[in-house]
Amino acid sequence: MTQKERDEFSSLHSIDEVYAETHKIQTEQGQKGLLRNTNKIQPYLLWLQQFSGVIEVFVQVKPDILGLIWGPIKLLLQITSKYIEIYDQMLDVFSKIGHCLPQFQRIQQIFNQNIYVNNFLALLYQEIIEFHVEALRFFRAKGFRAFFKLLWPGFQERFSVILGNIENHKLLIDREMTLTYIKDAYESRNRALSDFEQIREVREKQDRESLERYLDAPLFDEELEKINNERKERGQNTGQWLFQNQKYQRWVDINQVDVASRILWISGIPGAGKTYQCAALIEHIKDVAVDATPPVVFAFLRHDTAFKRTRTAILHSFIFQLFHENQALLPVVLAAHKSEPRKLRTSTDYLRGLLKDMIQNVDTGLTYIFIDGLDECEESERQLILKTALELTNDCPILRLAIGSREEKDISRVLKNVAQSILVNTENNADISWYISAQLQELSREISPSTPIPGIDKSVSALRDPILQKADAYLYPLGSDAKIEMNANFISSYGRILSRIREKLQPNEQHQVRNIVAWLVSAKRPMKTLELLNALMIREGDRNLEQKRRLYKDMVHLCGPFIEEQAGAIVFVHFSAKE
Repeated sequence: MTQKERDEFSSLHSIDEVYAETHKIQTEQGQKGLLRNTNKIQPYLLWLQQFSGVIEVFVQVKPDILGLIWGPIKLLLQITSKYIEIYDQMLDVFSKIGHCLPQFQRIQQIFNQNIYVNNFLALLYQEIIEFHVEALRFFRAKGFRAFFKLLWPGFQERFSVILGNIENHKLLIDREMTLTYIKDAYESRNRALSDFEQIREVREKQDRESLERYLDAPLFDEELEKINNERKERGQNTGQWLFQNQKYQRWVDINQVDVASRILWISGIPGAGKTYQCAALIEHIKDVAVDATPPVVFAFLRHDTAFKRTRTAILHSFIFQLFHENQALLPVVLAAHKSEPRKLRTSTDYLRGLLKDMIQNVDTGLTYIFIDGLDECEESERQLILKTALELTNDCPILRLAIGSREEKDISRVLKNVAQSILVNTENNADISWYISAQLQELSREISPSTPIPGIDKSVSALRDPILQKADAYLYPLGSDAKIEMNANFISSYGRILSRIREKLQPNEQHQVRNIVAWLVSAKRPMKTLELLNALMIREGDRNLEQKRRLYKDMVHLCGPFIEEQAGAIVFVHFSAKE
C-alpha cells in the first residue's frame, strides 16, 4: 500500500464510508444508465459490520486494524466501478464470500460460553485480510484492465482456496469449539494455501516449458556474450563516448514524448563498431539502473541465421525475453497460449498487439528494444520488421527503440526523418586511438617483458597517429595475426554482399555490377557519377554509341553497401573494399 492509502485505511473505523462510496457509485452509474445490483454486497457488509462490533473489544489498543476491513473494500469498489464488466465480477465475489461466512448469531450464542472464540475470530479475520490482499494485488497490478479476461480465472482459483477455508471454519460453529479444533483449522488453512501454491508452481513450470517449446523463440544471449567479450578484449572503455552523446541522453530521458527522441539509429560503414555500440548500450542500461532493472530485449541479426531474421521470430523472441525479464507478465502469455494458440504462433498482428500490451503494463519505467544488423535481413523482411518496430514505438511512449545498421537506402528512407541518427565512424576515434595505444604497449612488452623500453610512450604516440589516420574509423587488432584477422573480417563482411549479388540479382544485373566494380577498381581517380554512367554505356566491339543505351538502375543500391556517392563521385566505402 502507498502511505496515502495506509493513512486513509487507518482512519476508517466504520461501515459508513463504504455505504457512502456505494451510494456515490450508484448515483454516477444511474446518470449513465449503467446501474448495477449493489445489493449483492449486502450480506458481506452486514456480516463484517457485526464482526467489527465484536472484535472492536479486542482492538481498542490498535484501532487501525478495523481500517484493514473497511479500507480495502472501499478501494476495491473505487477501482472496479470504472469498468462495468469487472465491477459485476467483483460484486459476485463479495456476494459469494458473504453467503459463505457463518451466521453471526450463532457466534454470539457461544461467545460467552467458549474461551477460544477469540482464536476463531482471529482465524476469520486472517481469511478476510488474505482475501483483501489478493484482491488488491490483482486489481492494483498495472494492466489488469487490458488482461482481465486472461488473468481473472487465475484469481478465481486463488479465491476458491480462501472460500474453501472459510467454509471449513464454518463447520467449527456446529461443533464444540475447542482449542484442538481451532489448531486443526489453522493447520488445514495453511496446508490448503501451501498445497495451492505448490500445485500452482508445478503447473506454471509445466505451462512455461510447453509455451517455450511452442514458441521456439530464437534467443540472442550467446551473441551478446560473445560480442561483449570481444568488446572488452579491445578495452573496457570501448563505446563510452556514446553515453555522453546528447542524442543518447534524450533517448533515455523518460520525459521525452515525441517519437523521434525515442528512436536511436546507430549507423555507420561496415566494421565501424555498430554492433559493439549496441552491446555496450545494453550493458550500460542494466548497470546504471537505480531501482528495478528496466526490461531490455534485443536481437542481433546475422546473414547466416535466416530462421532468426523473420518478423515473426523476432516478435516471439521479444515476447519470450520480456516475460523472462518480468515474471508478472508470464500469466498473460500463458493465457494467450491457451486461448489463441494459432494466432500466438503465426499472426504478426496478434503478436504485435500482445507485445504492445505487455510493454504498456511493465511497471519499471522504460522498456528498451535493440535490433542490430537490420541491414543483414532480406530487404522485404527488414521493411516489415522496421514497420512493426516503429508502430510499437508510436503506440508505447515508455518504449525506447535502438536500431543498428548500415545506411542502406531503404532503411535510410524510413529512419532519416523519424529517428536520432548517430554515425559511429565519425565518433569513435577515441576508441580506435585507445585501442591502438594499448596494442602498441602490448607489443613493447612482448619485445621487452622485464625492462621498459626507453622513450616507448613517445614512440607509441608517433606510431599511433598515422595508424589511426589509416584506420579511418575501423578497429582492427595489431600484431602478428593482424593481416589474417583483417582479411577474415572483410571476407565475412563483403562476402555477404557478394553472396546477395549472386543469389538475388538477375544475370544482367550481375553483369552491370561487374562492370561498375571493374571501372571503379581500374580508375586512377574517383569517377564522377556521370562519367561512370557514360563509361557503362560503352560495350566491347561496338563502334557506335546509341543514345538509348542508358543505365537506369541506382548504382549504389545495385552494388550494395560497398560503394557510395560522395560529392558527386562514386567511390568504395573504404579502401579495404577496393583491396
